Amino acid sequence: MMKNKFFSLLKVNIINSYKLNKFFKSSNLSSKLFGIICLLFIAGFIAGLSFLYSTIIFAALKNFNLERYVPILFYFVTELMIFIFSIYKVKPLLFDPKDNDLLFSLPIKQNSILRSRICNLLIFNYIMSILIFLTSFITYVVFSKISMIYVLHGILISIVLPILPTILACVIGYFIAYISSKVTHKNLIETVLTISFFMVILVSSIFIQKIGMLFVNNIESIDIVISKFMFNLNLVKEIISGNIICEIIYVFINIAIFMIFTFLLSKGYGKITNKLKESKVKNVNKKVEFKKKNSQLICLIKKEAKKFFSIPIYIFNAAFGLVLIVLVTIASVFFDFNEIVSLTLQEMGYMSNATSNIFPIILLMFSFVIAVTNISASSISFEGKNLWIIKTLPVDEKKVLKSKVLFSVIIVQSVLIPCLVIMSILQKLSIYQFLLIFMLNIVQSFVISLFGVIINLKYPNLEYTTEAQVVKQSMSSFVSAFIPMILIFALVYVYLILNLPVMVFALLLLLCLIIIYFVEVLILNTWGVKKFKKL
Repeated sequence: MMKNKFFSLLKVNIINSYKLNKFFKSSNLSSKLFGIICLLFIAGFIAGLSFLYSTIIFAALKNFNLERYVPILFYFVTELMIFIFSIYKVKPLLFDPKDNDLLFSLPIKQNSILRSRICNLLIFNYIMSILIFLTSFITYVVFSKISMIYVLHGILISIVLPILPTILACVIGYFIAYISSKVTHKNLIETVLTISFFMVILVSSIFIQKIGMLFVNNIESIDIVISKFMFNLNLVKEIISGNIICEIIYVFINIAIFMIFTFLLSKGYGKITNKLKESKVKNVNKKVEFKKKNSQLICLIKKEAKKFFSIPIYIFNAAFGLVLIVLVTIASVFFDFNEIVSLTLQEMGYMSNATSNIFPIILLMFSFVIAVTNISASSISFEGKNLWIIKTLPVDEKKVLKSKVLFSVIIVQSVLIPCLVIMSILQKLSIYQFLLIFMLNIVQSFVISLFGVIINLKYPNLEYTTEAQVVKQSMSSFVSAFIPMILIFALVYVYLILNLPVMVFALLLLLCLIIIYFVEVLILNTWGVKKFKKL
């Protein structure tokens, strides 16, 4: 009977998390088809990256007869990624779900409730494990020219792989939830740690060659660390060597850890969630301060800012391009930017004299950052079930939509403008080149932000259960991220084909962006307002 309740809870959790009812009951066939194509594209993209990097790393390590470490390396990377992504989901899925009061009042064991929620979290992690680890493992098997039956070991490893990082994420997620319930600025620590970790990963990727040589030169020390302190990696290493006993131990230990963890946590699960809820309620009772009145638009922008800085994954998603441009700007202060670009282009097969004019490189770099930083693409969805509040206020709908566009532009340009000024001085750009990049940045920021709001109005997700569903898994975030990037690559191709002077091409691009801007403003003020009223 309890098993039936467990599977029923798991089924409900999966349906609610991935909006399956809404998808299957939708009568819009084209929308369904588009959604399936997008999911397949994302899956193929991730698997393709895993194949590409595993091929490169395999070729590099083969020179040192260390290719056997490819699966171990990707096992560790997959565990790390699962751990990072799970932390964002632990709090809303395990410790602060909306159906807690209802489920705890029903005759259902807390163990069943907890395990169904953890298994729901594991499903997404299994997808990551298959796309990243299993793809790299199959690549390793193919290039090593060993029997394809060996893939069965990889399948077994990929099934067990997500268990340990998911449990660790649950433990860390609990402490984050506990700390968040005690402090006033509850997401500050999480946001700082997330961005810091991201910067470490980014810097590590820049110095990947040196890190690779460090790995090769210290392989014996790494083996000792793995064997003494990383039992999972050590077991995987033995499994790859063909040790069946270690394979059985690997499966048994991970399943045992899962069962023991869920059993222990379920004993006080209800008390933990209630305690966190009580702390959250206590923190609501704080002193009311009367502040100077601002205009409606300023208040709406402040509201957007408060929401943005209260959601760590929202900040993290926007930080990718902005952190990248900051790091490049800092690097250009200490290193020769022309030389860095020249060496990069030589590695890609271009001639070194391609950097005789650094202006198009800087122009492309800033355009790319703006294209991948679309904060407004999630702004409508994050209104959630509180959307009715802002719709009932005596505020013009145009101002509401305008505030979302302006906030996105303010965040992006507050980083890009200082970086552009510093880089223009260091690279000795002319005043005309600086002004042209500056105008293109401003206009493109408005175009991308308007596009994000329009797409989010078209594909809103107001019934999300976790912030990650809005930022990482929604149709709006996918369309608003990939279409601008595709257009950037298309424009580069057109520029290379036409072979126009870069200043002429930039001026034509500016003209096109201005036209697109006015078209988007017209769409937002007409269709957008009507759509917003219907939400």
